[in-house]
Amino acid sequence: MKILIVEPEINGHHFAMYVRFLVRGLVKKNISFSILTTKKILKHPVLKIIKKEKKKINFFFLEDLDYPEDKNVLSLIKFQLSNFNKIKKGFESIKNIKFDHIFLVTIDHIDKVMPFFGSPFGKNKFSSIILNPKNHFSYYRITKNNFKYNIYNIFLQRILKLNNLKNLYSNDPLFVRFIKKKYKIYKNKINFFDEPVELECLISKNLAKKKLGISSKTFVILVYGAIKSSKSISDLIHFITSKEINKKIKILICGKQTIEIKNLLKKKLYKNLIKRKKIIINNKFLSLKDESLVFSAADLTWIVYKNSSLGSSGVFYMSIKAKTPLATANDGIPAYLNKKYQLGPIIHLNNHKQSIKKLHELSNYSFMYRMYQKQLSIISKKKFQNNFYEKILKNFFLYK
Repeated sequence: MKILIVEPEINGHHFAMYVRFLVRGLVKKNISFSILTTKKILKHPVLKIIKKEKKKINFFFLEDLDYPEDKNVLSLIKFQLSNFNKIKKGFESIKNIKFDHIFLVTIDHIDKVMPFFGSPFGKNKFSSIILNPKNHFSYYRITKNNFKYNIYNIFLQRILKLNNLKNLYSNDPLFVRFIKKKYKIYKNKINFFDEPVELECLISKNLAKKKLGISSKTFVILVYGAIKSSKSISDLIHFITSKEINKKIKILICGKQTIEIKNLLKKKLYKNLIKRKKIIINNKFLSLKDESLVFSAADLTWIVYKNSSLGSSGVFYMSIKAKTPLATANDGIPAYLNKKYQLGPIIHLNNHKQSIKKLHELSNYSFMYRMYQKQLSIISKKKFQNNFYEKILKNFFLYK
């Protein structure tokens, strides 16, 4: 049996999580596989993480993806069409090799053009993950009469109709439930999975803070991952500079920054906070060891996303793994899970007074903070168990 993993996006956690765990499963099952990606992988730190699972990996390459700066519909479709053609061209360059199954790590880069052009892999069987589904309106503040909602459902139906699409995976339980109820004919194509996360060497909070040069009495708020404006960093900084908040709060920003965030942090106010070590910056892709270190040191993880990132969040699941309380916005799957399991505060960005009050209360290790910690200890053992590659591998064998 031979599998092709297609992951054209090097940025983000796809390689460090989805590809890494899938490779681990394939190695355990002694299944032959290759990876189709961009040449950026050869110079990216994530290559070391993948090679921990298997030293010799057969790579094929395609052109870098395009990302629209302007997110209007025409711009989005234009760039998705470009990405579709790049993936298709990359696959066609190796079509002389017969693969039993193709796993496209996410369809989100081409899901608006697939309804019209089908699969970029021709008639070959493939599966994929959908990371940010917005079909259901359970917690996106949209109605059934919303134009985008109706169009997106038509698109999704056409994708599900593709005969060579064997499985579509999602970590959004409401989306999975929605599809199984609304489109019963496709219910066997939809699969739920928990994010495959792993923190290899967690240590005590005090020791982690000491290693980072932070006082044990400091309350550390961690912002982690791809550092972009949707993570509400400017809002968080505004909150912690308030006169009414605990002065022992520090922000730890770890991960590769976008140009927009780099420019934001160059402003006089932020430069002053960085100089005073009120904000600690680590602008790079972190190794597994450093990743575990910052999650060990964190007292609260900031997952207050706005405007985007309403779906998947690897940081959310890492925080649970580290048993660290987390703050989420009021929208999206992180908010839904947070409300269901009570893992941390819900932050309303438009209510500054309330947000500052919540952060101040938690930073004093209040009763509410201890309750979140206790809940995380219970939930992390019973829920969110890694079933990612087991499910996917099981389905691979069905289509051999």
